[in-house]
Amino acid sequence: MMNSVTSLKKALVLAGILVAGVSCQKGLELTEGDPEERLQNISSVNKSFFFEAEIGGDSLIYRDLIDSNLANGAQTSFLDESICDSIFIPKVESFFFGNATDTGATMVIQISIWGCAPPQLNLDTLIDVQTYDYGSIVDEKPGVIVQYIDDDNKMWQSVGSNGSLPSNQRERTFIITDMVNNSDPYAGRRIAGEFNVILYDSNDNQMNLEGGKFVSRIRGRLF
Repeated sequence: MMNSVTSLKKALVLAGILVAGVSCQKGLELTEGDPEERLQNISSVNKSFFFEAEIGGDSLIYRDLIDSNLANGAQTSFLDESICDSIFIPKVESFFFGNATDTGATMVIQISIWGCAPPQLNLDTLIDVQTYDYGSIVDEKPGVIVQYIDDDNKMWQSVGSNGSLPSNQRERTFIITDMVNNSDPYAGRRIAGEFNVILYDSNDNQMNLEGGKFVSRIRGRLF
């Protein structure tokens, strides 16, 4: 259940990944992309992506990333079907910012939204302009899961060491403020959002993430 740093990194290498250059403002009004042009001008699309937050008092910023070997990627994964009722599919839509390598990328910050979605492969109903609760797969509570790997390669997550959602997390917010079609072949949508969250390590030590803002790819639609 996404508890292993190693398995996360391997999964992200296989995800749709592109080195991202960014020069956008903090105002999060996105410009619609034309899917028919998604192979023609990737560099201009890259300029729309960024992430910033204060984590444990330190700033994590991915902005002005041209030629800096940093990446923004997105992926879709699936969970055990027994989690959801009837024909609904337990699905996870994730995006990340991290460090590009010759073979892909390693994740530094990943945000996942999971829930029970209808079996519509061409449109992801999990992703919309709305406010989300934080979730837990262990608790079978749909919502957002945040994962962060610090400079010491330690994993911090929005769930506790047992995978459950801590009670004080329910007061934190995650909002997708805008969503448009994306214009590159790596993901169907671009989303903008803002969030804050409490992160926990394997010993349940806590660290605040404040002022999170992002513009990112999200799969959203499968070509």
